[in-house]
Amino acid sequence: MSNAHTCQLTDSRVVDSRTSVNGRTIRRRRQCACGQRFTTYEAMEVMTPVDFQHRDRVVAALTTALVAVRQIGKRNGGNAP
Repeated sequence: MSNAHTCQLTDSRVVDSRTSVNGRTIRRRRQCACGQRFTTYEAMEVMTPVDFQHRDRVVAALTTALVAVRQIGKRNGGNAP
């Protein structure tokens, strides 16, 4: 949640929302419980694709880790995933 700059309260409501021209940012006008209005911006995160060249190594590492977790769980008497 966003804080108002003067009172630092976290209780605010959205008064107006607008999307930017490129569609990646949202501008929100908020009003705090104390009455102050302020603007927040929300930007879309751009994730880079996974490098598929190393996919086999990642799968092998995750499989090894899962086997290790299961073995530790069995040693401790618990039900491992």
